[in-house]
Amino acid sequence: ESMPSCGPFRLTGFTAGQGSAFERYDDHYGHVPHLDGLELRSIADSTARAGALTGGAVDFAHDLSPVTARTLADDAKVELAPTKSPYLVGLSFQLNMSAEPFDDPRVREAFKLAVDREAMVNTVFYGNAEIGNDLPSLGFPDYADGIPQRAHDPERARALLKAAGADGVKAQLTTGPETPGMVEMATLFVEDLKKIGVRASVRELPPGQLYADFPAYSALPVAGSYQMPVPALSTYQMNTAGGSPSAFGWKKPETDALVAEARAERDPERARELGTRAQRTRWDEGNQVVPVFKPNLNARAKGVDGISDDLFEQFPGFSRASLA
Repeated sequence: ESMPSCGPFRLTGFTAGQGSAFERYDDHYGHVPHLDGLELRSIADSTARAGALTGGAVDFAHDLSPVTARTLADDAKVELAPTKSPYLVGLSFQLNMSAEPFDDPRVREAFKLAVDREAMVNTVFYGNAEIGNDLPSLGFPDYADGIPQRAHDPERARALLKAAGADGVKAQLTTGPETPGMVEMATLFVEDLKKIGVRASVRELPPGQLYADFPAYSALPVAGSYQMPVPALSTYQMNTAGGSPSAFGWKKPETDALVAEARAERDPERARELGTRAQRTRWDEGNQVVPVFKPNLNARAKGVDGISDDLFEQFPGFSRASLA
């Protein structure tokens, strides 16, 4: 009862693995919510979340799988509310430069060229996603959109592996269902890698386990990942600069310096030039394969209004929500 709050709701109950309850905080410094209270339920399975929505047990379902969202498209009781660009989630694969063979830029480029990005968008997301170009933060003003789109080129990929002495290399990709689409994309990526001669396989961890031991995660040779929608230079500064563990062996002080200079630059054109140079280095030499950007496929019951997206539109905000 004495839990402090600076938000529009105050916590009144919490059960690990099940959810939490909140009441309206009338002394909130900003907008006082329309709702008397709020209940958040933890439902890991996307189909179960949708079932709770259509069955009337909940009024809003967050981040549904593409398959589940399609089943709701013609349901008159609910409305789909996907996030829009630039608030898309980047799905990626990390190649660990701290170990062979990914210390060789030719191998990293081969893995990037192997990906059939269009097939991933159409197969996993039914076309409801954007093709990525091996850089995070698609759609943000500081994203380097002038860099050419990387092609799907299996022949070039095979040649690069051969030149690097890595044809027939073995690679295990570790991933998990941390957000819808991750496991399905990993499965397609492995099939693409097999086509260029890589002896590739997928290791799928249970929900919630991929990042549970982060030192172990950051030591993986190939790992699935996803990025929140955050501007490009901020993403680099948070996750990559200074040889961060989440950088998977990327250590480029000169690129760090370019990003820092771009973030401090007051002239927009000069800042964009510096930022583009830094991102071009990541595109040329980097160890991140970013094939797809997907929306969060949210859904709400008819009559629910005012749910906005907070914190880079990654999480829904209920301070102005109302029920008809």
